[in-house]
Amino acid sequence: MQRLLAAAASGAPLLLNERGEGVGFRALLAQAQQFANQLPEGQAVVNLCRSHQAFLVTWMATLLRRQQMVLPSDESGTALDALRQLDSPLCLVNDCEPVAPVAGFSRLQLRLGDLDPHQPLVEDAPALEEDYWRRPDALLLYTSGSTGCPRPQPKSLHQLWQRARTTAAVVLEPGIRRVLSTVPLQHMYGLENGLLLPLVAGLCALDRRPFYPADIAASLSADTLLVSTPGHLRYCFQLPSPCPPAGGMLSATAPLASELALSLEERFDCQLVEVYGSTETGVVATRRTALESLWTPLPGLRVYSDAQHSWLEDENGRQPLSDRLQCGADGRFLLSGRNQDLAKIAGKRHSFAGLTQLMLSIEGVEDAVVFAENDEYSRLSALVVSRLSVQEIRVRLRPLVDPVFLPRPLLKVDRLPRNASGKLPRSALLEALADARASLDESRRKEQSNG
Repeated sequence: MQRLLAAAASGAPLLLNERGEGVGFRALLAQAQQFANQLPEGQAVVNLCRSHQAFLVTWMATLLRRQQMVLPSDESGTALDALRQLDSPLCLVNDCEPVAPVAGFSRLQLRLGDLDPHQPLVEDAPALEEDYWRRPDALLLYTSGSTGCPRPQPKSLHQLWQRARTTAAVVLEPGIRRVLSTVPLQHMYGLENGLLLPLVAGLCALDRRPFYPADIAASLSADTLLVSTPGHLRYCFQLPSPCPPAGGMLSATAPLASELALSLEERFDCQLVEVYGSTETGVVATRRTALESLWTPLPGLRVYSDAQHSWLEDENGRQPLSDRLQCGADGRFLLSGRNQDLAKIAGKRHSFAGLTQLMLSIEGVEDAVVFAENDEYSRLSALVVSRLSVQEIRVRLRPLVDPVFLPRPLLKVDRLPRNASGKLPRSALLEALADARASLDESRRKEQSNG
């Protein structure tokens, strides 16, 4: 178990809770040993806990029982339906009230207040057998469903641990002592960088997940690394100047414009590192987006392309990447977009990510997404959060893109249906598009009746 938690030997706190109290390895292990007795025999544990402490206690209890832990993309009906496709029985564990029954699952609520952190330990430092440490499906994460249905991705503890150590060696600046994450721990990016990275590096993870810019700023300091997403970081510009300094920033889950990266570095007086990866691969490469467009793979990883695919090669072999890459002789690469992120209209091509970035570059557009409404990727739709009118947005977009790629329809919404990790599941986008259309039709009917 101590192999999983780097700071255990020193006795340093692994977490800093909302009350500002440090929580160490011994307290977590004592609570995990008590909670392990409540886990049903022979069931995989679906960890839905939101706080770092509850999440870690549940994970450690699962390790003590040598059971599998499952991390769905969220708690939506789509995510739970994906879990029902698994063969093994599942127990949902969360730390929030109330715990409602869910058909097909058993449920447990973890109440940290009922678990004594000072209780004598059954075993001081329980070891994990090598076969369990390297068990290829000790952890099962799900993709976000941004390109369809969530899909399971098995991981070994060894694989996660080693990749987190490699990432920490690349992204951590001297002087960083704490890590603050706005990303759920159920998401691969949040798990790797919001929890495992501080554990392997002996740093303290702040046990909170702020949402509003003011709450993020209140938790920042010059020794804190902020792990976040472009959506959260963009809204940080709502903060009044001067902003508190940060020790560093990580960004992932969506492309980050170089202009935004440079502005964030200046505003928070720190370096911002963008992370490239996926649920399937974990962290693959990094770049300092304010200064460079090329991605550099982590040490020990090789990225290359052939005529059909792009590939990631590591100690475990090679696996295909879902993105189109332009690879250089020095091992670095440019990201050209996802394989399923290509609009093909009238013999011309453009990536949806590129079209979205053009939309976001328009002053007055706060958030936006361009996507395919049909399976042929030939009909473009856009949802936009902006103070500008639709006509003003169209006028400013026309000089930036070929007319065949102008989205039709282009509809304004109050907010995009982003999940907790900043992703836009396709099912949620289609639902938001239908709602926006219905709202527009209703407004037109009212105008006609009043006229």
